Amino acid sequence: MDELLLDSSYLFPIFGIELEYRNFESLFSNLTEKYVVKYNPASLIEAKWYVLRKSKKERGWADALFQSYRRGLLSLQRDKRIESTSLTNERIEELADSLLTKFAIKDYFDRLIYSTAAELRCILLTEDGPLHELFRKVENIDLPKPKQMMKWKDLLARTPH
Repeated sequence: MDELLLDSSYLFPIFGIELEYRNFESLFSNLTEKYVVKYNPASLIEAKWYVLRKSKKERGWADALFQSYRRGLLSLQRDKRIESTSLTNERIEELADSLLTKFAIKDYFDRLIYSTAAELRCILLTEDGPLHELFRKVENIDLPKPKQMMKWKDLLARTPH
């Protein structure tokens, strides 16, 4: 079975953050039947950062947002169908740094997740345009890259629902 690394946004619904992906709930629950599903722990930090920003805008909802995040975190940690990768290592950091210096990918979370997918040679599921563009650029460059890159619509096309 192929390994599939989720970009942070695909974990957001677990933390109570709504997404607009078509058939998300039904298809997401079936991912573990087709793939070994993984996430980088940096996604947990990115989700919390999103919750913190949202809580500043919606002050009356801060407690509910924090509680939803904690419930989601507990649920994710208990779910044996979705695996956590290691946060980072020397090779991941080296690639993440080169993505910044050679390709101007500024977002550290994106660089870390891309580099993790490259290190593990798994499929990266992301909507991030610059990462898809990078993947096309490095096609003929001797640089570690994920096994494959997909967007949600690609996953929809491959999976009966």
